[in-house]
Amino acid sequence: MQENKYYWKVVMGYISEFTGHDPVYLHEVYKHRHIPFVKFIDEARLTTTDMTHEEIWAYIDLVRMDAKIRLGILIPDPDGVIL
Repeated sequence: MQENKYYWKVVMGYISEFTGHDPVYLHEVYKHRHIPFVKFIDEARLTTTDMTHEEIWAYIDLVRMDAKIRLGILIPDPDGVIL
């Protein structure tokens, strides 16, 4: 999926490079912060795999906005990058 590549390579890549944190760790932080209706795989782990295409892009937009506001990172639009 294109959104998955964009999310991991670009969004998590930019934030990871800026903060020094591992992308998987950052993904967990952002999931807990921005997914309003979470689904649990088990009692301790959230998942984004059951989200629709529209929900994934809404989540990605929230993460990008969070990075801009909290960290001052401008992450390029998906149309502006080559994956």
